[in-house]
Amino acid sequence: MTKARNLANLLDGNGDVNSANLDNVPASNNASALTTGTIPNARISLDANEIPNLDTAKITTGTLADARIPNLNASKINAGTLADARIPNLNASKINAGTIATARLGTGTASSSTFLRGDSTYATVGGGGKILQVKSVTWKDAFSSTTGGGSFVNITGATLAITPSATSSKILFQAMISTGGETYGVVMKIQRGGSDISGALGTVSGNRIASTAYSSGHSSDGAELQSTYMSYLDSPSSTSALTYTVQGSARYQPASLTWTVNYPFEDTNANYTSHSVSTITLMEVGV
Repeated sequence: MTKARNLANLLDGNGDVNSANLDNVPASNNASALTTGTIPNARISLDANEIPNLDTAKITTGTLADARIPNLNASKINAGTLADARIPNLNASKINAGTIATARLGTGTASSSTFLRGDSTYATVGGGGKILQVKSVTWKDAFSSTTGGGSFVNITGATLAITPSATSSKILFQAMISTGGETYGVVMKIQRGGSDISGALGTVSGNRIASTAYSSGHSSDGAELQSTYMSYLDSPSSTSALTYTVQGSARYQPASLTWTVNYPFEDTNANYTSHSVSTITLMEVGV
């Protein structure tokens, strides 16, 4: 402002300074004139084009909308957890570290005895008609009894246990029992856990005896033995230890007649007298 300028010309009718009449005052929109103080947010109206290279260090509060980050490089995400919905179609080739939980791979129970099938289902190893385990016992002990007439007794040695690996497994029972008798034959049956297996017994009515197998009595003398084979495919639906037993009974018992196992009733010391063995085998069959 020149000295010749009349002071009155600096004031408008309201007594305010008229900036247009001042010398050396920059225009009101020249940001270089603002060197101190704070401009209220309401005074700042900027669009995206006016912030082309805003330093992210300047953004210290608030949340950026997803649309504001259209192509974020994954290397920039180094903390936090992404929601499943944020990874809808992740290519498996991108997973090159870490371990995927077995529960994410398929349905069923993942364990040391199962494998993952092509239909994403865990199945028992060796399933589908495979023999998963075999138990067997062979005994030579001589056994005799006078039990008969429909009453049964456990045959000493004729017992064997097995523990299935799956409830769907079946147990194939096989036995060869050598018996002798005073006069009449021996009827035998299979038990599991001390109880009859209905499917392993014949259908009877009245006073008839339900049994699994029958060994006929001697035809000429009491020095004879007969080996009787039994086989039954059981479905126990269990993974607990199962004990199978063979019981015997004389077919007819009017006068306490004796029947034997592994040796003949008439055990004469002669070259026509034979002692034998009996055996039981249990096999777990995977289904």
